[in-house]
Amino acid sequence: MHRVPMLLKRKEAKSYGTKKMVEGVFVNGDRCVIVEDVVTSGGSVLETAACLKSEGLVVTDVITILDRGQGGQKNLENQGITLHSVLSIRSVIAALLESAKITSEQAETSLNFIETNQLISNSVIDPIEDIVLRLHDIGSFRFGSFKLSNGMITPIYIDLRLVISHPSLMSDICKQMYKLVEGVVQFDILCGVPYAALHLATCIANDHGLNNVLLRKVVKQYGTGKLIEGVYKEGQKCLVVEDVMVSGQGIYESCEGVEATDVLLVLDREQNGERNLKKQGIRLHCLIRVSEALDILLKHKRIDAELSNEVMRFLKANPANIPFTKAEDHQRTSQINKLLPFDERAALCSNPVSKKLFTIMHKKHTNLCLSADVTTVDMLLKLADQVGPHICMLKTHVDILEDFTTSAVTQLVELSQKHNFVIFEDRKFSDIGSTVKQQYAGGLYKIADWSEVTTAHSIPGPGIVQALQAVTTVNMAREYSDFVIGFISQSKLTSDPTLLHMTPGVKNTDKGDNLGQQYVNAADAVTLRGADIIIVGRGITQAADPVAAANEYKNLGYESYENLRTQQKSDE
Repeated sequence: MHRVPMLLKRKEAKSYGTKKMVEGVFVNGDRCVIVEDVVTSGGSVLETAACLKSEGLVVTDVITILDRGQGGQKNLENQGITLHSVLSIRSVIAALLESAKITSEQAETSLNFIETNQLISNSVIDPIEDIVLRLHDIGSFRFGSFKLSNGMITPIYIDLRLVISHPSLMSDICKQMYKLVEGVVQFDILCGVPYAALHLATCIANDHGLNNVLLRKVVKQYGTGKLIEGVYKEGQKCLVVEDVMVSGQGIYESCEGVEATDVLLVLDREQNGERNLKKQGIRLHCLIRVSEALDILLKHKRIDAELSNEVMRFLKANPANIPFTKAEDHQRTSQINKLLPFDERAALCSNPVSKKLFTIMHKKHTNLCLSADVTTVDMLLKLADQVGPHICMLKTHVDILEDFTTSAVTQLVELSQKHNFVIFEDRKFSDIGSTVKQQYAGGLYKIADWSEVTTAHSIPGPGIVQALQAVTTVNMAREYSDFVIGFISQSKLTSDPTLLHMTPGVKNTDKGDNLGQQYVNAADAVTLRGADIIIVGRGITQAADPVAAANEYKNLGYESYENLRTQQKSDE
């Protein structure tokens, strides 16, 4: 009698207690033999093996009483598992025939059925399918509400860092990854994107005897002060390794650091990353795409169709962009600390609204935005028509209009075309994405139909300190530069000439009111706070002559910007 520990593999995890798929005592690396009564295709054995492997167990053998001879042995061999059977179906049929338990005709019929009903092609688990299921088993696919590093809230989070605790799964992933580039990509060394892919690059390098280097995120201020650790020579071809890709920004930066043109990826979230890398001249070699992973999980009833569709709708509706191509980045960087004329800033913009606004500012010699916080449509349209020639932008709060109608915004749009200014509905969106989408495109006001600019808060996650808020906001603006034109701010957040800084609360007389409003004069807003556009409300709307007041603010704001440029030139 042999005494060995026994494990229990559940058909599905319990919804209570430990929720384990595998019950029993074991540690990573333990060898496990599967015991089965009858093997036909081997499908249930392979599913059990995948689950055990995902828990860190090593599975190479299965013991069964009877092998039905319908492809199970070959299917298991294809997955590196050896079948040990007490009986084969042929030996059973032969014994029954010899003992006259069956006739020759019955024996022949049975053997013909086995020969014509082989289950090899239909029952072998594809290696990628196996990997996806094992990743799901260890919790790498999580569904709910999660915040990504770029601030985006996503219904799916893919955590491949867990793989480091499951060496058998990590080894299988790396083997399949290497097959994608073997004999296809010429390279001298590997480099994992820091830090989530370092273990993957190391595993591939160890398995195939390849050189591997480590690229630091920042240079240490002590020791050798190297950015690249390991043996790396200029001119060597490097293959970059990454675990999960959203926009491809981290991959792009790593490729720049080691001058690589190819990247080996485990999983692509399909949010525009491949297209972004292609624009940068980087070729992608991807093991799994998220749509493929969802199909596999759906096939095996790990998720339902509703969840799969929800995730794919989100991913398609939220492409992630790398802000600039290499050429654009170089051009913008060369201008980063220069205060440029508005027409030159327009030329640098890829965002059509930014380009239009800078062009208006240049042609009309104005950087004035009127904050038309009035309560009737007549007052709004009258102001827009009166001061339209002096402004580049009109800021509205349509929800305070007591007599709002759709015809009112139609007339406002006509005035914006007549006087050449941009309409800006200051809505300050801050809700979850799906709600904001409805607020922007639908409801009573249908803002997206008539307003070219609106506002949204860049709410940082918990634990973000005050000093980092500006950095977080700037990164979001750069990442979505095809949609974001700039900031409402009291100080300059970035020197990027394509992003606008609009400073509210500009008034040349009062310091504030009893409701918390603090004013800054037009010249200080531009010269001291870095405003590109000054936003003036009551300084114009409550003036005895709104047109004269608007003209005064227009001249003060524009002249302050030009004087600042002149001063900067003289200091060079």
